[in-house]
Amino acid sequence: MKERVKKQSKLILILVIGIIIGVGSVSAATILFNSNAVGFDNTNANLTLNNTAVDNVQDAIDALYQMVPAKCTTSPFKVGDYVEFTPTSTSFTPDTTLTGLVDFDSEKGNAAGTTTVAGTLNPSYLNLWRVIKINSDCTVEVVSEYVSDVNVKFAGKVGYANYVYYLNEIAKQYANTTYTLDPATAPDGAFRNVGYDHQTKQITNMSKITSTTDPWGEARTGPKTDETLGGGDFGFGTDIQLMEEANVPIIAYKKGSTVTETYSNYTTYWLASRLFSSSGSGWNFHARCMYGSGSISSNRFSIILLNPQPAV
Repeated sequence: MKERVKKQSKLILILVIGIIIGVGSVSAATILFNSNAVGFDNTNANLTLNNTAVDNVQDAIDALYQMVPAKCTTSPFKVGDYVEFTPTSTSFTPDTTLTGLVDFDSEKGNAAGTTTVAGTLNPSYLNLWRVIKINSDCTVEVVSEYVSDVNVKFAGKVGYANYVYYLNEIAKQYANTTYTLDPATAPDGAFRNVGYDHQTKQITNMSKITSTTDPWGEARTGPKTDETLGGGDFGFGTDIQLMEEANVPIIAYKKGSTVTETYSNYTTYWLASRLFSSSGSGWNFHARCMYGSGSISSNRFSIILLNPQPAV
């Protein structure tokens, strides 16, 4: 679902199909052969079935069959379809202690400063969705056709540490359990902000984020091997690819607009992906976002200077 946060954000829900249609009789095909004429040599294949080495044709067929990913064949939807449903919630106010907007200072992370209050979301505002993936169990992943009319803001070291986690928590507010999974029992990623692909949700080891020297010791931009410490990731690419393959615009637009109208109708939205960058003068912790132009960029949460100056 495209949900406006900070500048705007898309959220993805899994929509559960209530009625499975198109179920008919199934017939099995039988292959007849002379067992003396057909054999199977497992020397090179190394196939196993139920942890036992395969030594005959039938077991080889069964083992290969199990390697084929399951595929839904009964869904009434196809990728790219529109789906209508309205989230149950009509009001949700983000927790500023998790978004980093308590005592926030733009240059120093979360030092004393002016508190900026985010708006209250109305999840039921978004009610038109596009199918971007049909899973093997016939659940359907959808993304909102529109963005909400309210920003959710993140800032500073606290916002950076909680960023991916809290975007996914916001996504859960868009549930309607008549059509969706229950957020309380749904698997990880069933309610997710666009861009989430099992990155670290909350950074609990703050040693890199709070370092007083360049935390990785060199000028770098992009994902690091220590993503769990806040080094950044490229996980956003999975959802972007799904949207493109479903012919769903990655450019978000306002309710009442159409994708054929001018760029003034397009908005920027969050991607659930972090980015760290450094240079000779300091280092920055960013959140990735999709710009209205369709380019993926970032929004700085906080900057740490190598030679910080006293506040004036």
